Amino acid sequence: MSPSRPSPIYTIENISSETGVSVRTIYQWTSIGLVQKACGFTRGGINYTEDHMRRVRMIKEWLESRITLEEMAERIEILGEAKA
Repeated sequence: MSPSRPSPIYTIENISSETGVSVRTIYQWTSIGLVQKACGFTRGGINYTEDHMRRVRMIKEWLESRITLEEMAERIEILGEAKA
């Protein structure tokens, strides 16, 4: 069995740059519970993982499909992905 590889660590700026979603919007999505809170801090700042990157991409796709924020919250809860 191969050892598990650690998830890549991103800054919010990395996620913003990779997804085309503004830092401010990512913070808003986090404040309303669509995106999980950051996973920790280092000297480089606040850390985010590949899960955060995937969630931001998913929300962006849903918005492009005209799904409302309320519908997204319901879908995330149904998927069991909502984090406290």
